[in-house]
Amino acid sequence: MADKAGDTVVKTVLRVGDADMQRLAAQEFMVRELAEARAAMLTTPVLSATPRVTPLEIEVSKYGGDERTPLRRWFCEIDEAISARQISDAQQKVIFAMSMLTGKARSWAFGCKVADRECFPTLEVFKSALQNTFEPPQSEFRLRAEFLSVKQGVMDLHDYGQRVRYLASCVVSVPIDMATQVTTFMTGLRDGPVKTQLFREYPETLEAAFAIALREEFNARQVRERVPRCIPMAQSRWIFKPNVAKDGARALLG
Repeated sequence: MADKAGDTVVKTVLRVGDADMQRLAAQEFMVRELAEARAAMLTTPVLSATPRVTPLEIEVSKYGGDERTPLRRWFCEIDEAISARQISDAQQKVIFAMSMLTGKARSWAFGCKVADRECFPTLEVFKSALQNTFEPPQSEFRLRAEFLSVKQGVMDLHDYGQRVRYLASCVVSVPIDMATQVTTFMTGLRDGPVKTQLFREYPETLEAAFAIALREEFNARQVRERVPRCIPMAQSRWIFKPNVAKDGARALLG
């Protein structure tokens, strides 16, 4: 109501007032408009330029300190889970990693925590201590050697491909280059149409090699299923065997 009354007064002054009064009224009107615009800007909520990312609770495998689980691979899982959960505090990162331990590794970690509350100030310190305690010496060297000598053997193609993927992902510090991965996978296959087709195309990536191998195995299976099964008929063979005793007696009588 006061704003409307003020506007009416300003309009009246601008219509009937002298030059000085009109100038003052115009200045007052402009000052009031600027103040209202500034107040509106301060009260208007500012929208974020980027939408907020929702945290994800992805699963992480448990680590128990056994040699079968590569520690560097587990570290990669922990880092991805921390990033997905948007954990930023250093101690919360350590606590989350400790919660993913089991068996003797869990007993060791919480034993260290009981003895010294500040033993793991950061996640990197925790990783280093865990690695020095449980990682066997030259573990990646052994995994690399196992990868380079992997063979399909009696495994089906899916299991063999998964084995190759797993061994390649376990070598983290100095990863195996893609050409070596593809060559190792191809040479480890059983001899047959799948291996022949792979060496004919020679893919550039491991996933492309998997795709070609699965495609060729499917085609070979389809061909085998379409070929009719012919059951050979049993053939009877009559073999004449002379009876020496009877034939000899007949010869003597005749």
